[in-house]
Amino acid sequence: MLKYEAEMEISLQNNCTTPDKRSKLALFYKLKGDLLLDEYIEEAFDCYMKSALEYVRISLHGKAFEMLYLMTNAMDGSPHFNQKAIRKLSTAFNFLSQ
Repeated sequence: MLKYEAEMEISLQNNCTTPDKRSKLALFYKLKGDLLLDEYIEEAFDCYMKSALEYVRISLHGKAFEMLYLMTNAMDGSPHFNQKAIRKLSTAFNFLSQ
């Protein structure tokens, strides 16, 4: 499924894209973030941010905030987090707080 990521993004550039398709893309990014989390925390956070953005686009704000929860939960006791990851989390909070 990862090799089709670019094609999925292109298919959603149409203005007639349904909320269902956007929610599936958001779920894809969430699952990709879950897979990357243990070894590549920054990339995982990028995926969680993309997921949150897609959820916000279809007014599923609760789901978007779930992505923040996953990010904050990942930082609790993780040996892989760093300043970049903290900045990404801060950016996510600022974005979703607007």
